[in-house]
Amino acid sequence: MLSVFPGCSKIPYFSQTQPQTIIDKSSLPLTLTNSLGITYGQAVGGAGVLLNVAANMLSSTDYTKVIAAIPNANSLLSAVPALGKKSTSTSGLSNAYSYLTEQFQRLGLSNSMINEMDSVLIEYLRDVSSTEVSQLFQLALRSTIAHSTGSLMSTVSLLP
Repeated sequence: MLSVFPGCSKIPYFSQTQPQTIIDKSSLPLTLTNSLGITYGQAVGGAGVLLNVAANMLSSTDYTKVIAAIPNANSLLSAVPALGKKSTSTSGLSNAYSYLTEQFQRLGLSNSMINEMDSVLIEYLRDVSSTEVSQLFQLALRSTIAHSTGSLMSTVSLLP
């Protein structure tokens, strides 16, 4: 049991409205497993899928900034589940979302986990790198997700 002593600033504040993201700067997959309660394999595969979509939505310069911020990013990309005869490509906003949902299903993750994992990854990038890098990733993924639900009016003009 924690005791609260006046003036003690070492006791963390936990919001009851949103789950806390537990950042492990050395490992994105551990951050995802600790924050979302998923398996390590699901975290590795899901992160790889999200990075793969970002690769197709960002300029190569911007994508290089994102990848450089994540330790062992190439191992995450190599863990993306194979789709056999690429039934869905990642080019274009609607195809990218179809690709996301299909890959997450293969990993045993629900579609709602796309948003949750995306949010944790954005927070991770902000913590280990910079706001600029997290915003680049956020633009790529959120525009893909928002387009799929029809809630974004003109995403194409925002993309590089």
